Amino acid sequence: MNTHSFFQKSTFNYFWFCILIISAMLFIFGCRREDEDGMIKPIVTSGEVEPAWSPDGAYIAYTKEGEYEIWLFEIETEDIEYLTDGRAPDWSPNGEEIVYVKGRDIHKINIETGAIIQLTTWGSCFFPDWSPDGKRIAFDTSHDDPNGANVIWLMDTNGTNYKDISVHRTGEWREPDWSPAGDKLVHIRYVGVTFPEIFIMDSSGQNSVRLTDNQADDCQPVWSTDGSRIAYVGETRDTIDPYGVIGINIWVMDTMGMNKTQLTFEGGCDPAWAPSGDQIVFVQGESFEKKNEIEVIYHLWVMDADGENKRQLTGNTGYGVRNVDSSVTVNAEYNWWGDSTGPGGVGPGTGDEVSEYVDYEPWLFASVGVEEEARSQKQEARLMVYPNPFSKIHTSNSKLQTPRAKSQ
Repeated sequence: MNTHSFFQKSTFNYFWFCILIISAMLFIFGCRREDEDGMIKPIVTSGEVEPAWSPDGAYIAYTKEGEYEIWLFEIETEDIEYLTDGRAPDWSPNGEEIVYVKGRDIHKINIETGAIIQLTTWGSCFFPDWSPDGKRIAFDTSHDDPNGANVIWLMDTNGTNYKDISVHRTGEWREPDWSPAGDKLVHIRYVGVTFPEIFIMDSSGQNSVRLTDNQADDCQPVWSTDGSRIAYVGETRDTIDPYGVIGINIWVMDTMGMNKTQLTFEGGCDPAWAPSGDQIVFVQGESFEKKNEIEVIYHLWVMDADGENKRQLTGNTGYGVRNVDSSVTVNAEYNWWGDSTGPGGVGPGTGDEVSEYVDYEPWLFASVGVEEEARSQKQEARLMVYPNPFSKIHTSNSKLQTPRAKSQ
């Protein structure tokens, strides 16, 4: 199964639409996007997006946003390993290869040997998805469309026998995802000039069924392992202002488009089912405002298939204390940073990292007891809160809880 980043696809022809949505959301939720001179602040993105679970459930391949690299995250050890340059990874059913996008064309890489084969050569090819029987790859491309619209094609896994299965001049058909039985494809269509909606069709391109029909964006559909449900990203809009975005979250529905259930309530995108079918990995972001830009950092999360037990997988051990406000200095004295040499980052040691504008001296040389803990409760500092990008960006006065252990 394949998932795709909703937020930034610089190679995809609706990249600017995605940026517009993010900008509108930040404005709507009260984020001040202008500096004191009235200049609009750019949005800078980074982190982990586009996750894809390995067939054996041991790894998650993902895209490193902003750098367009594919990495592997091992579930048991939480180790990460660089694989190749590219994005939008999807596993072969036997787990031996990954198909992905690089330079607007589709490639595949053998995970064991690192051998890479380019499968398309005409450009504008995106969102590859490997069929369950391992014989075909679905993808979308603007190749041979009279209006330059992306539509869905199939090809053999060696890059031959290309077949266009779409109806042209009916809007873009994108983001194909195979059913577990391999006989259908769920995908999105831009019907006219309106919002993307979710459809199912036979793998031949026939017998289309529309699953969503509303004045909001519905995208990134992915079939559950047992074929009974479809997870997707749904946009909630204001009932009074049709252009007012309230939130973008992960939903599930059955294969007839019924029984829609919201799973996340603080934002989410890029859902991908675990092979066992009992969990979904997804992407959620943290955002904060700097002097000259707004930074959005995406991380991988996992939750049960019913939306319960959400847990962050990546990005939760980077900084011990991070201060993005240069006008204040965070008091982080008398902390245990996980190593006697002190904090890492701008600090002199190899412990948890600290950023600039953090007073970390003196630090503790070992974990501490009640006396130091009581003293830590008296320390207060003005900290930047890193909320979800779907929430208002703000700062608050928070107690700096010291001593602290490395977050897990």
